[in-house]
Amino acid sequence: MIAIVIAWHLNAVQMGVFTREQFVSGFSKLGCDSLDKIKAQLPVFREELKDGRKFKEIYLFAFQFGKESTQKSLRAYSLVCSIHPTH
Repeated sequence: MIAIVIAWHLNAVQMGVFTREQFVSGFSKLGCDSLDKIKAQLPVFREELKDGRKFKEIYLFAFQFGKESTQKSLRAYSLVCSIHPTH
């Protein structure tokens, strides 16, 4: 799930792909200019999922992010697995 939160912060448009611009500008906005700072940010990403407003934004992002451009919907199982990989 943390990968989805990171993709949300980096404004990724394709699953599993981050452009150099997305990576640099996204982590720069988060104040992460080293691997250690990115690692330190991981607990913050987890906490964001507990914030109702942010969770809703991430959920909506995951929905758009997870479906193919020609799809109008996403199978519920796919979305649940993206958000809660233990299912």
